Amino acid sequence: MNWYLNAWRNTFNFSGRARRKEFWYFILVLAVLLIAPYCVEGYFQKPTDYDLANGIFFILYILHIVPLLSVTVRRLHDTNQSGWWCLLNMLGPLGTLALAYFCVKDSYFNYNQWGSVPKEMPSEEQNEPEQNKP
Repeated sequence: MNWYLNAWRNTFNFSGRARRKEFWYFILVLAVLLIAPYCVEGYFQKPTDYDLANGIFFILYILHIVPLLSVTVRRLHDTNQSGWWCLLNMLGPLGTLALAYFCVKDSYFNYNQWGSVPKEMPSEEQNEPEQNKP
């Protein structure tokens, strides 16, 4: 949940980098939020009456457009790609698959024009081998 909230805190930050974990947890929580109204309404009403669920879906989707766009741009920056690659979504399913490939890729291992690597680096103490003690 912290990664989802972190994406919300950086809603208007289009210049940094976002880890895979932040991006995919945001997508997971968003998917659950968008599916939940249909599950709840389907439990209480006939499967053909989804007017309330459609309204809730639309409101949630509109509220999440800017955070989704910003976390996607930052995720692309983390893979050393331009944020303009988000426009691949306009090409339909093939463009969405290409964008998903960029978002699945591992972080660019070095500093790039959008900042340093956001992954937590293990401390040097953990990397040092233990010394033989008498």
